[in-house]
Amino acid sequence: MKENDLFILGAGFSKAFNNKMPTMNELTEEISEKIGEIYKNLYKEYIKGKFTDFEDIITYLYQDLPWKNETEKHLHKGLYYRITELLVKIIKDKEPKDDEIKISKDESDFFSKIHKENANIITFNYDTIFERYLIKATKNNGKLFMNYDRKELDYYDIYYHLPIMSLEARTSQIYDSKRRERKKGIPTVKISKLHGSVNWYYSGDARSGGELIYYEYDKISGNEFEREKNRRDLVPLIIPPVLDKSGFMGISAIKIQWEMARRAIQDADNIYILGYSFPLTDMAIKLLFKSSVKTGARIYIVDKRKVVFNNLKKVFKKIKGQERRKNNVKILDTYIANEDDIIIKFIKDYIYDKTKTF
Repeated sequence: MKENDLFILGAGFSKAFNNKMPTMNELTEEISEKIGEIYKNLYKEYIKGKFTDFEDIITYLYQDLPWKNETEKHLHKGLYYRITELLVKIIKDKEPKDDEIKISKDESDFFSKIHKENANIITFNYDTIFERYLIKATKNNGKLFMNYDRKELDYYDIYYHLPIMSLEARTSQIYDSKRRERKKGIPTVKISKLHGSVNWYYSGDARSGGELIYYEYDKISGNEFEREKNRRDLVPLIIPPVLDKSGFMGISAIKIQWEMARRAIQDADNIYILGYSFPLTDMAIKLLFKSSVKTGARIYIVDKRKVVFNNLKKVFKKIKGQERRKNNVKILDTYIANEDDIIIKFIKDYIYDKTKTF
């Protein structure tokens, strides 16, 4: 019987494939430097010396915490939107262009395999490294999407199983509806981006259930002038790991993503956590896993850091006075090693069905 695989991706995954992608510490330093230059007084008053983590910064700024007065709430929300715009620029500048992506045979085989197996992907990365390398592997493998004109495919529309729309569709009166009709139902990976993405935009109003999300795909969204025109009244959809994510749950597509993620976790026999730290401070993620991982599931941690293993042990720790079931969740640390290429090593094992369980 075929087992269901689920991949959880963090910043370490993107770094493994493209060394230019920033770690959280590097991103925090760069954002702090730029925001300090632009909003020197606000930065000094509300951020400098108080926060050392980028996600802590945007979480604090986004939330209307009870001790903030009305002036601070508006100032902080404006600063939050400005920081997300800087984040998008920094990451997009570091992401490789399509013709710059170099993908090895093992990497290409990995993406081809998860495509064929219709794997579920939950990613907490703001970047589009996973999507870009998946597209590259798809184009390199003539057998994938062979029944379709791959030059005409809108890959992002295929990978994002959500009611979201291309930026091009906002202003184009002659959008290729035949292409969009034809792509429906193509079996492939299903990507859930629970913290948003640098290529997702919305109006900034998360209260409306009918709020539209637009994705930007260079291939179909025109040149930079066209893309800027199409998103001029929009802001990046970057979701901080807030204590209460209900503010963003007003957007139907975001709620659907979390429902998809829950189903994927519930169905998974094997969960591979690649380069994601699994912070216990993100209560929504912690509770999602605690309530959804099925008995007998195997969780493989692929990381340089032991802290991920320790965090997961705390999530699934035995409750005092309660017997541990025979087929409980198994957390495997066989792919924890202080090696820069540990994720690539795991991928090679995964391709040939040699993942270690001891």
